[in-house]
Amino acid sequence: MSTMWVNLMKAGILLLAQVLSRTSRVKTPPFAPNAHVASASNDLGVKTAWLKIRQQSSRARPPSQNHRGGENKRNSFNFLDQIPEDVVFWGIIGLNGAVFIMWQLSRKRYEIERDPGSYIWMQRNFTSSWSNFSSGRIWTAATSMFSHQGFQHILFNMFTFYFLARPVLSILGPRRFLSLYIGGGLVSSFGSMYWHNRIKHRDTSSLGASGAVFSVNAFLACVAPKMIFQIYGIIPVPAWLFVSGVFVFDTFSAMSDKRRETDTAGHVAGILAGIAYYLLKRFGL
Repeated sequence: MSTMWVNLMKAGILLLAQVLSRTSRVKTPPFAPNAHVASASNDLGVKTAWLKIRQQSSRARPPSQNHRGGENKRNSFNFLDQIPEDVVFWGIIGLNGAVFIMWQLSRKRYEIERDPGSYIWMQRNFTSSWSNFSSGRIWTAATSMFSHQGFQHILFNMFTFYFLARPVLSILGPRRFLSLYIGGGLVSSFGSMYWHNRIKHRDTSSLGASGAVFSVNAFLACVAPKMIFQIYGIIPVPAWLFVSGVFVFDTFSAMSDKRRETDTAGHVAGILAGIAYYLLKRFGL
């Protein structure tokens, strides 16, 4: 699965490099609503639902053979499953926190010393845009998913991650979870670049974990659609309704340009990535 996901990412990069062409400068930080699981008992329901899905898909296909080294050779990232889940979980939160501190330090340096050098460096290396990507800074498609400038932005994204990532991490394991999270973030970055540059004809800079987090949310909603999310800790909503509502709302916003301050195209791409990952696993691909 990991090899196929990497190949899909490579194909997407090559396609985007051929299609995207025009640039402009508009800055749009993304934003994600927060939600959390209603109760810890949901974890068992999620695991049970996923186990049934895996059993069905295993019965539906013959065992695969690989004459160049079998399963261990085919999945070259199996070592990632040796990483404790807590290290993956807190590591992602810690990386987001570290980059957030870097943004604050660069801003303070500019305010005190009037030196924009470090702030410009952050813009060039921790925001996703076609101008950055086409200038050779291809790593920004990945680094931007750990990047937040505003406190409210990182708070809501990490709050959502804190409550929703745990059950997904426990059923997928570290390797598959990272492929979902990082893959979803990359799809969000490339989807946002394509939408703003090719469709809207402007070069929008975007940052934040929203796309990656939404891919996790969408996957969880596919596995356990009746799980209850509590929006802002108050409003109970079934997982399928929450993700569907966000998808419709953000798709409309992206098409109508109603919320330019939010990278709604990145949200939509992240949700689609989560659904696609679920379907790939569901049918044993």
